[in-house]
Amino acid sequence: RSATPAGRTTTGGASSRNGSSSSRSVTPSRTRQDHSGSLASVHFLVSSPLAAWIVGRQGRAIAQIRARSGANVEVARSGGSARLVDVRGSFEERRLAIEELLQTIGLFPEGAPSELRMVLPASAVNQILAPDSQILEEIGDVSGSELSLAPPGATDGSRLLMVAGGGEAIERAVQLISERLAEPSATSSGSAAAGARRPPPATTRAVS
Repeated sequence: RSATPAGRTTTGGASSRNGSSSSRSVTPSRTRQDHSGSLASVHFLVSSPLAAWIVGRQGRAIAQIRARSGANVEVARSGGSARLVDVRGSFEERRLAIEELLQTIGLFPEGAPSELRMVLPASAVNQILAPDSQILEEIGDVSGSELSLAPPGATDGSRLLMVAGGGEAIERAVQLISERLAEPSATSSGSAAAGARRPPPATTRAVS
């Protein structure tokens, strides 16, 4: 892996570096409820070819993800070389949708990416950058993934979080991030608003 660009906050999992697995639990609690029972969203940024694969022919692949998870999963129709994928629902619906989504990405004919990009809302970024926060370190350690926060770029305060590692490590990290840093959605229009959001300009490279 290349050196981390200036301005990016990086942490790696100890299990990934040392080749040993952590003894700590890496599976989010299936009984956890979102605050006040509200829905929440997690957002991913993928290359346009990968976005087309997630949608599938005549929308069959994304329809299957929705049916199996119960989540509202949307892929932006515009955005140039990078497209926003929005997953919205209860904690359990998001967990199932992420599982299905990453399985679909793993079958991408051009090869599954070794790095997945998530768009974190400003509230989550503030949690990560708090002086006493060790969120990225903890998630990296228990998942065996490498996490790096991109420099500021978006006007709404959102930032990209790169999650790198093997397929299982990425899924563990993404599930933990979804559990801890999901963006609350007050209304049913939250998904549409997320789909209309422009990706942060700091990362326009496509996932390979």
